[in-house]
Amino acid sequence: MIEPKRAGPPPGPRTGRASGPRATYPRRFFALLVDGIVLSLVSEAVMRLLGEEGGSVLAALLSAYYLVVLIGGPRGQTLGCLLFQIRVVSRDGGGPVGYGHALVRWLVSIVSGSLLLLGYIWAFFDRERQTWQDKAAGTIVVPVRYYPIRR
Repeated sequence: MIEPKRAGPPPGPRTGRASGPRATYPRRFFALLVDGIVLSLVSEAVMRLLGEEGGSVLAALLSAYYLVVLIGGPRGQTLGCLLFQIRVVSRDGGGPVGYGHALVRWLVSIVSGSLLLLGYIWAFFDRERQTWQDKAAGTIVVPVRYYPIRR
C-alpha cells in the first residue's frame, strides 16, 4: 500500500528549525556576559592577592572549575544561566551533561573564542543553535521552562 505524502516539510533539523525549544541568542549572550563579569572579578581579586604570575594560574583554574562544575552538575547552570533562565542539557535526552562533557565543552569554548569568536557565531547558522562547544560536547542550551530542573 502506498502512503500519501505529508503536506509540508518533515519535522526536525532538516526543516531549518531546531528540533525543540532553544535558548534565544540574547539570553545566551547576556548569560555569557554575566559569567564573564563574575569570572573577571574573581580573577582580579585572586591576582591582587597572589600577584600576577601565581594569581593568573589560580584564576584560570577557578574559571575552569566554575564552568565545568556548574555546567556539569545536575542543574546545568552557571550564575548567568540562572539569571536568564536557561540551562545546558544533553542533546540526547535533555538531562544533565556530566562533568566530562562539561570539560570538553569548556576546552572547545577556548578554541571557539580564540578563533575570532567563530565557534560562537556558528550558532547563528546552525539549525540546532549549537556552538562548536555544544557540538563537541553533545549539548544544547534550552529555556528552563521547557526543560525544568528535576529535584
